[in-house]
Amino acid sequence: MNKSENSGVGILNFITILLSLTLAFNSFWAIVSAYVTKIHFSNNIALIILLLIVTVNLVLYHLKKQLFLDTKRLILSLLFLISISVLFIINFLINGIGTLGGDISTYGWILPCIILINSKYSISERKVEECILIAIIPQLLLGIMQHFLRKLFVPIIFNGKTIVNTIFFLNGASSNDPNYLNYGAQIRAFGMTDSGLTLGILSLLVFTISLYTNKFSYKTRLLLFIISSISIYTTLTRNIYVACLVLVLLKFLISFGKVTRHVLNMIFVFVMFFSFAGVYISSLLVLVNNYVSGLGITTFAVRFQYLHNVLQRLSGLRSVLFGLQIKPNINNPIDNSVVAIIVDKGSLIALLLILFFAFCYVYVVNKKEVTQGLKNKDLTFAMFFLTFPIISFANNVTATYGYLLIIALLLLNGKKDGKNVRRI
Repeated sequence: MNKSENSGVGILNFITILLSLTLAFNSFWAIVSAYVTKIHFSNNIALIILLLIVTVNLVLYHLKKQLFLDTKRLILSLLFLISISVLFIINFLINGIGTLGGDISTYGWILPCIILINSKYSISERKVEECILIAIIPQLLLGIMQHFLRKLFVPIIFNGKTIVNTIFFLNGASSNDPNYLNYGAQIRAFGMTDSGLTLGILSLLVFTISLYTNKFSYKTRLLLFIISSISIYTTLTRNIYVACLVLVLLKFLISFGKVTRHVLNMIFVFVMFFSFAGVYISSLLVLVNNYVSGLGITTFAVRFQYLHNVLQRLSGLRSVLFGLQIKPNINNPIDNSVVAIIVDKGSLIALLLILFFAFCYVYVVNKKEVTQGLKNKDLTFAMFFLTFPIISFANNVTATYGYLLIIALLLLNGKKDGKNVRRI
């Protein structure tokens, strides 16, 4: 194979990573469109381009006979795709297609993930992490400046609509109303994403690289640790703080050989279950609400009341199974990833997506070939995706992690003893 061919395939991988990241930002293309008012480049357009590139890349590997398919996994993937497609159709037949445009970008990460989970090729881990850092570090620096200088630097209104979520923080309450700045509100660092929460997740990814990669020098990792730590602080997001502490704790435990890949799998599955079941443990919620109310943190306590209210709207078996297309918004936040899917598309789709994430984590992200001998392995993605169920407990972050999962599958699904490795 000649050099130009290698370069072409490498370019497609690079574009796949960048597009996945921009879609994970949620509001990136809306902010870009607000700058270039004559062109409206939406998330849905970016997703279509991403799907085309992933498909073309797959065909190129197939033509060069460097694609390795697992028949059992392919059959499972087809069954999953058929099942979830039928459930989406039922949801639209019952509730209408009014939300279809938003659903494409919200759940669109599923298709490229299905393609990539059946694509047995791999690329350079270091190059992937470099691409991630090139795209995210400028966002973290921008977010840090937004917080400390109390300046937005980017437009947050497009076509008369606010294109960000709660980026202003004042007296324990968050809002997306720019007037909050006039009353001394802090800016929750958001870069060119939709919120401090989303930038916090991206900060966690860089933070995880600084702790768990073995691809960079100590000085580079120290610099990444400092930048990501400051960025995490400036997002003013409690859930991100908790996830950050968990990553540090696990780093110490792994260093002393107290954690195995099976333990990580159990943590992922248990916390994912708890992120849903926890909203029904009323005594726990009362305890938590009383505690945070005593600290004057109103938003943390109120979010559980919103969850309770929205779950009360699932009054019959049909709505429980197939959803009501209830969408989270600034006035009606649904701060639990699983509950957000249930009230939107139903418990059956929610169950399928939970199982899909668990499968990807156990058999791809945290598989034996990737993480055996934890102490000496690059655990970036295995540890980063462990934060998904943690943050899901009190935030709706499925789409953000879904688009980041594309990158993990692109990198890790084809990892096979150093053979047949394609590098970007």
